[in-house]
Amino acid sequence: MDANHHSLDMFDNYAHHLKSTHSEELLTEYVSMLKDFAARNMGAKHYSRIRNSMEAMLKLENGNTAAHELAEHFREVYRRRPSFMAEISKF
Repeated sequence: MDANHHSLDMFDNYAHHLKSTHSEELLTEYVSMLKDFAARNMGAKHYSRIRNSMEAMLKLENGNTAAHELAEHFREVYRRRPSFMAEISKF
């Protein structure tokens, strides 16, 4: 969990391999990174990227709960971004 190796792409690609041993830590990092990513980026391409990472979260233990809570946070904070709300509607 070296700070130099934190990236959404890395987490998306390898999280399912670590789900039995590191789910809690991965979910904590996912939520933090996605909140930061959403705060810094706007647009359909970025919203799709967030949705993809949230779908990867679902593969982890308790990922459904974490993804739902994150979606609720996004709905509250970014309610004026309709394309973002459409991307995360399944959560």
